[in-house]
Amino acid sequence: MIRQADGCAQCKPKLRMYSCLISAFCDRGDLGGALRVWARMASIKRKNKTGTEEIIIEPTEREYCDIMKCCVKVGDVKVMERTLSDLAEDVLVPSLGTTNTIIQWFQSRHAICRNSDEEPTSALEKVQGFPSTEAPSLEPLQYGINCDKQDSSSEWEISKSVPIDLKTGTLKNGCLEGRNLKPVALSPDAWKAMLAMNENIVIKGEIKEHAKISQFAGGGKGKKRILTKEDMEKRSNKWGAFIHFLTSEFGPSWFEQKDGGKRGKKLDMVIDGANIGYYKQNFARAPRHVDYNQIDRVVQLLRHEGKNVLLFLHERHFAKKMMPHWAEKIVDGWERDKILYRTPHGCNDDWFWMHAALWCGRGTMVLSNDLMRDHHFQMLAHRSFLRWQERHQVRFDIEGGRKVLLEYPDVYSRRIQKLDDKSLVIPLPKQGDENRFLDGCHEADESVPQEEAYVCINLKV
Repeated sequence: MIRQADGCAQCKPKLRMYSCLISAFCDRGDLGGALRVWARMASIKRKNKTGTEEIIIEPTEREYCDIMKCCVKVGDVKVMERTLSDLAEDVLVPSLGTTNTIIQWFQSRHAICRNSDEEPTSALEKVQGFPSTEAPSLEPLQYGINCDKQDSSSEWEISKSVPIDLKTGTLKNGCLEGRNLKPVALSPDAWKAMLAMNENIVIKGEIKEHAKISQFAGGGKGKKRILTKEDMEKRSNKWGAFIHFLTSEFGPSWFEQKDGGKRGKKLDMVIDGANIGYYKQNFARAPRHVDYNQIDRVVQLLRHEGKNVLLFLHERHFAKKMMPHWAEKIVDGWERDKILYRTPHGCNDDWFWMHAALWCGRGTMVLSNDLMRDHHFQMLAHRSFLRWQERHQVRFDIEGGRKVLLEYPDVYSRRIQKLDDKSLVIPLPKQGDENRFLDGCHEADESVPQEEAYVCINLKV
């Protein structure tokens, strides 16, 4: 049926066509069959903006978990290493079921290889056209014992629900007690792809591939707006003016600066003005306009801390019927200090402040409490967007209408990661988890703990 579907022009290939077949092969222990389906999925490609080909259908956590379960059953360490490495790159916080499957591998006899064992042929070596991966390898997942030296006491230690020092990223107990988790940055190629994708969305209203998937904009914003040729020309001109502004103020994008181009002014913080201005403003008889004082309070705090900031606020917030007279002095101050960018009519200010942050590079943060669900949905760059958001979004609170509290990203990344060649750390779901999962909107249920905790795996030699 899959072969027939592949040859049918009217049958658009989708993940659900292949997922059930991967699951069926894995259930009966046929790892080679599952990998052949994975390879078939990877053969379906499209050309991106740079002209290079990219895979359309990628496995999700469900397929990865099925394949890892089969690896535990048949003992294929090479496939386990490849699948776990891809999982760690794609899924920031795996489900408990997936984590338990990883634990089962390290508890199995396949995680220890004795020198008397013959190295079996991996199913990976028998599948033609299997896709390469850019994910950092998490190997080794198997330890070789030299029986002649009598080191057979070696084993994998596993500590579950290990708490962490949230300020330092230090594991508090267990087999990796005292070790620190690391920050994991987004790769330059993934960063470039997000920058190009964001520009496509602004100019064209969406990326080409998204038009085939949904008629809705995402984030609860209803159906997409149909842009006329005139709309697109106007939007393109406005966007060109914005790029000119970024280049004039901050120099070329950080990629061009990195390649020896002219260096521009540093930008420490991009501010989502509307998100701050409407914060806690949904009470009875609240004004229709944003709280300009509240925005200015945040701006002045950051500037007092010595940060270079850029405030984004849509043009409608400066209309005479919207902005009160007392706010004119505040806005004049922003204009005088050259820290305000007015997003033009017909454009979503979110895409502008995000582009500024991406343009200026790794040292630029975004101040907003926005969950960014619509960004995640429209960009079709699940893994890249979530990793960028984790490392670059600063959240805030305002107590008593005056005291501003800022919550910066953790000094470490909450994701599957190696600490060295003999250790692995896996984050556990916790209450309040949102937008950390592959689907971008999953929320952890009440059965998981409130505190952040990890599974730690270490080779005891």
